[in-house]
Amino acid sequence: MIKRPASDSSNRDRLPCLFAQQGTPSPKRERTLRLLQGIQQRLTAHVAAPQQPEETSIPLTAQEIHALEDAMGGFVQLVRQVIPLSNQRDDLLQQVEDLCKHLQMAFTSYQS
Repeated sequence: MIKRPASDSSNRDRLPCLFAQQGTPSPKRERTLRLLQGIQQRLTAHVAAPQQPEETSIPLTAQEIHALEDAMGGFVQLVRQVIPLSNQRDDLLQQVEDLCKHLQMAFTSYQS
């Protein structure tokens, strides 16, 4: 189960891709973080809800989809740099990349 962090600062620990860089956060990074935190809160509320349906749609805005794609891309890059090569690592990265492709396809079909 996903547990909600106690404070905003711990959200930063859960979104490491955005804070892998050193220095002062840019306004764009701060906006992206807020978008991702909003998604995280909605997902946390969904997971915590009793009697959840097996499949649920969680609407995302174009900005949220782009923020997720950027965060997942950063996560993939960070994992490739930090985690030694293994089947488990490659399986995880493939799943993240598949999810990113799914988001891109869903967004593209929504725009049509």
